[in-house]
Amino acid sequence: TLPAGGGVVTITNAGTVDHNLSVDGQTSEMIPAGGTAELDLTGLADGSYEMTCQVAGHADAGMKGTLTVG
Repeated sequence: TLPAGGGVVTITNAGTVDHNLSVDGQTSEMIPAGGTAELDLTGLADGSYEMTCQVAGHADAGMKGTLTVG
């Protein structure tokens, strides 16, 4: 959940392979296992957004969720 207007999200990859995070067409860099990255989601309108890992097969395997803004 982010406040109205969005914000910067810090992402931690607690897995054992590279991952990224995509929300509303904005995608983080690839994050190595044990690494962190930031994704600037400032300016998102209030609402619900699907968030996914865009590595092939990861979203289909369940690496997705809902981000709520506002």
